[in-house]
Amino acid sequence: MPSDLRRGLGGLRALGVLAFATVLLLPAASGAPAYPVLPLATSNGFLAHLAVPVTAPGSSSSFTWTLHDPLPSSLAQVVVRFELYAFNAYPGNATGPIGGGTVPELSNGSGSFAGVVSYAFSSLASSSSESGSTQVLVPTGTPLGDYAVRTSLRFEVNGTGFYLASRGFFSSSSWSYATNGSHAPTGLPSLNVSRLNVSGVLPETAVTVLAPTQSLWIYGLLAGAIIAAGVGGYYGLRRGPTSSSGARTPPDESRADRAFGNNRTSDGD
Repeated sequence: MPSDLRRGLGGLRALGVLAFATVLLLPAASGAPAYPVLPLATSNGFLAHLAVPVTAPGSSSSFTWTLHDPLPSSLAQVVVRFELYAFNAYPGNATGPIGGGTVPELSNGSGSFAGVVSYAFSSLASSSSESGSTQVLVPTGTPLGDYAVRTSLRFEVNGTGFYLASRGFFSSSSWSYATNGSHAPTGLPSLNVSRLNVSGVLPETAVTVLAPTQSLWIYGLLAGAIIAAGVGGYYGLRRGPTSSSGARTPPDESRADRAFGNNRTSDGD
């Protein structure tokens, strides 16, 4: 066989191997979602009533939450997780990852504290809820500020796995990619969940650590806001009858809550 022909056949074989390898790598590089995507309104219905009181160094508290099944089917192998992941110092506004040293810790009631806790449920019936309470320990000497808590949820429906996570699990670049190019009627970026490779996005919260005197000041502001809202509602009810046509103002657009918003210097996993 002539040498030119042998070189030609060798080149064709090399191209064939390269093409075959490229085909094998395409599914991994395509970025296809690994989990079924749920509507944003449905995702917002899984985790609610996240309430964290202000806690002083050298004391403890707890935050409450409610896990709900908004789907028409029961959930199986349910695991909900809470994890401290970022710190926003007070006073000031310097957000960054939680470093070493004295920081708050969480517990699910087992007696041991750590930076992350999980709760497992064998099943959760459709439209039913499970309420829980997570203990927060704030040691003496803990720096003052907000400690963000990211959340995640795993479950199965008829053998299919679903995974939902809060903003804190995604890097700034990933979140920007998921909110780029699509805008809601309000003009704000909307969320393309399929670009995050999750089934949906959950709300998250934060543990606020303040000195006792600062806590009283914060609660005073909250009490004043509640009183002002009550007075405003009273006078609003006295304004007279509303429209008889039955028209109502449309509800606000539902958006996933983030503890520190979108503009943070600390990325998630």
